[in-house]
Amino acid sequence: MADRPLHVVTGSTSGIGRATARLLAADGAEVVVVGRTGERVEETVAELGPAASGVVADLLRPEGITALADALADRPLDGLVLSHGGDQVPGIFTASDPDRFAYLAEAMFLTNARLCHRLLPSLSAGPGRTEGGRIVVVTSDAGRAPTVGEAVIGAFAAANLMFVRTLAREVARQRVRVHAVGVSLTEDTESYDRVMGASDFSRRLFEKAAARMPFGPVRAADVAATVVHLLGPDSAPTTGQVVSVNGGLTT
Repeated sequence: MADRPLHVVTGSTSGIGRATARLLAADGAEVVVVGRTGERVEETVAELGPAASGVVADLLRPEGITALADALADRPLDGLVLSHGGDQVPGIFTASDPDRFAYLAEAMFLTNARLCHRLLPSLSAGPGRTEGGRIVVVTSDAGRAPTVGEAVIGAFAAANLMFVRTLAREVARQRVRVHAVGVSLTEDTESYDRVMGASDFSRRLFEKAAARMPFGPVRAADVAATVVHLLGPDSAPTTGQVVSVNGGLTT
């Protein structure tokens, strides 16, 4: 499979990550599925076919990141899609649990920074490789547009956006391109089910958001199509871009 582009997709056993992995595999890429549960990783790999492989890793733990890096064995990467994100639930800041802030920082932002740091050598151009790979970070659009109920979520999403824009400038010399995709209410995802069932507040918040989407509803496949575009040759002239896939909720 050496002639196939190699893409790693985190959080790829469900939702946006799985939809992205499907599109990449359908385009003929070799896809590395990454998830925390062995059964779900195996199921996804079986669906994608012989060009897919799986890594079971908890990316919130250092040993999970090491397991992923070791599985790749320093092979040149064409794409790294970071779509894991953690179990975010909207809520008013004054009623939130501050003990969860550290978890959200780790799940939403620090894992992305650590993975990029660890895998950048595999994405960079070098001897025999004139072009590097692409990184796409999937994060909450609350990092770009202030959203009631998402003060902390929005803060860490905003950290992702500035990280992407700054990293893009730094790694351009290695011919690596870096982008972010901002998402809001996205159907057929576990986060949708979690948010809609968490509380009356979160359900009403996102029902109102859905009603304001002139081009909604948004589904996982819609986001995946944008991610795959940013990984492909048609986006070659761009880097450091933040693309919102939110059904027109904000512009």
